[in-house]
Amino acid sequence: MEWLSVAVALLALVAAVWAVVELRRMKRTAQHRDAVSQQEGRRRQANEVMAWLSAELGKPSDRGSVIEVHNRSGAPIYDLVVMSSDLVYRDHRRVRVDNPRLAVRIFPPGHLIYGLDPEHAWDLGHRPDEYERLRPVTMSPDRRVTAFEFTDASGTRWRRYEDGVLEEVAPEPDE
Repeated sequence: MEWLSVAVALLALVAAVWAVVELRRMKRTAQHRDAVSQQEGRRRQANEVMAWLSAELGKPSDRGSVIEVHNRSGAPIYDLVVMSSDLVYRDHRRVRVDNPRLAVRIFPPGHLIYGLDPEHAWDLGHRPDEYERLRPVTMSPDRRVTAFEFTDASGTRWRRYEDGVLEEVAPEPDE
């Protein structure tokens, strides 16, 4: 009978140890899931912002490139900067501006298109329905948005690269 009591006690001890190990594993899993959920929440607005280069069909190649920006989130973004390659503008004086940076202080939810302007580098932005025919530039290795940055509504700065990678950008130190 004594050996039965020892066996039951050992089984109870094994069950208790197993329960503790399993409880810790479940707690770590829940903490990891919460951290991932929190990070996804932080990235939610940033994932809803896109920028790309398009060509206005029927225009000469040096006049038909535009940058499209689409903010599908429900909140504005701030201090948007879009870097592009091989955007060229020639005005009547043959001035050439290569690789201009589009900078927008506040960009509300929506879709706007920015073209180069002879007096201000960029126009004020137009709705897509104000253009006849636009096509995204998808095959050119030289004409593209190389990266864009913005600050989301919660004050986090983000950068998306041309390969789609989105990263949080550390705030710049005050000078």
